[in-house]
Amino acid sequence: MGLPANLPEVDGKETRDIAAAKAGFSSTTTYRQAKRVVEQGAPGLVDAMDSGKVSVSAAAEVAKLPSAV
Repeated sequence: MGLPANLPEVDGKETRDIAAAKAGFSSTTTYRQAKRVVEQGAPGLVDAMDSGKVSVSAAAEVAKLPSAV
């Protein structure tokens, strides 16, 4: 039996929170920020985030900025 489409919870937890935790993120916010960096950020920014030189939240803010080109 599946979950109703309008109630995405398992054991009182949002399924998106469960998925984010399983993927290694501390929250869905962090997951969304990392996704933004990967989709919109320059390759160097993605590398800096992945290596831990730049936090996910800082990289997400940079990724929002318009391109210099």
